[in-house]
Amino acid sequence: MQTPSFLNHLRAPGYRRQVTLRRICALALLAVAVALAVAHARQRDPHTLVFSKDVAPGATLRSEDVTLRRVPKDLIPSNALTSLDEVTGRQVLSAAVAGELVTATRVTGQEALTALGADAAGSAQLNVVPVRLADPATAAVLEHGDTISVVTAAGDEPQGQPIVIAERGRVVVADDENPDTVLIAFPSELATRVAAASLTSPLSVVLLTSPGP
Repeated sequence: MQTPSFLNHLRAPGYRRQVTLRRICALALLAVAVALAVAHARQRDPHTLVFSKDVAPGATLRSEDVTLRRVPKDLIPSNALTSLDEVTGRQVLSAAVAGELVTATRVTGQEALTALGADAAGSAQLNVVPVRLADPATAAVLEHGDTISVVTAAGDEPQGQPIVIAERGRVVVADDENPDTVLIAFPSELATRVAAASLTSPLSVVLLTSPGP
């Protein structure tokens, strides 16, 4: 059985052996250089916040729910958050998955409200009002961004005719600590009307759906 020529070059002294060894060393050095370059590039990647575990919608963020991680700069959106102080105590607007970047529109705050207002054609700046629902189970079907109307019953009887308090509100988030309370965004005048009605009347919401094609 013949020995492969490559092994022959390594075993036999002479010019060919020297050339082969030099080529092997050059390839090894190139591999090390590439590895060092990649490691150095990763060290230059900026830190940004990511969710360290799955977080339910409406949950109030704690420091252990997020972590700083180096992420390539071209993968970081302009509204990414980079400080624990920016998120601690704020609520998650929709379900978050471990490893997902934390952005300003994923948690409660002015930027999320601005995004909701931009989605609502012709809407003025939005204000948030907490609405305590007569039927807390309703909150379970609401999601961030849903369009709703707030209604109550006429008179003291639950069977009274419905009265629409305000229309086309946008669901911000259901309150994780108070499951019967939903944060809803309205233009200022409507927000005031809903807040006043909540002091004297049980309120419910009607989920508005877009018509099909």
